[in-house]
Amino acid sequence: MLQPKVEAARAEARHYLMKETPDGVYVAEKVLAGDYMPIAAVLEVPDRTKPAQQRLKAYAQIPVTVPADPPSGTLALPEIELKPMP
Repeated sequence: MLQPKVEAARAEARHYLMKETPDGVYVAEKVLAGDYMPIAAVLEVPDRTKPAQQRLKAYAQIPVTVPADPPSGTLALPEIELKPMP
């Protein structure tokens, strides 16, 4: 059983799939206002028939605040630099 604080955080967590546009920009739509920690990860899957064996190769995260009313309706994030895993 998870601790009550962990359970509460999981219940409140929001997940947004980011899709790459033809010009190489990643976009998430209909993101609610709030504080987020976008995560980028590169996974290696040595055997596609066994996805549970995937290995984390690089990872990055950056804190972001989405305002309730951004001026343009969009919010540009700074570049997220992936760091190789040891």
